[in-house]
Amino acid sequence: MQQWKVANRSKIDDSKIEEPVRRCLEITTSDAIRKQAETLSIYWKERPEVFRIPRRVHVVCTSLSRFSESERSERSD
Repeated sequence: MQQWKVANRSKIDDSKIEEPVRRCLEITTSDAIRKQAETLSIYWKERPEVFRIPRRVHVVCTSLSRFSESERSERSD
């Protein structure tokens, strides 16, 4: 993961990898693993947050009619 260079926090947040690394940092007894986890945590915290415009959600229309029966009767009055 140390070779996983990221320009912003979006990839880290989307992958939800920060929490497992934080837990590993808390429970490990290995100094090597603790050092790697600390290095990653510091590197990830330094990344800037970039706000992205969310993708458009495509809604599939399940009705063949644009208006319901009650709306149609109201429109014809």
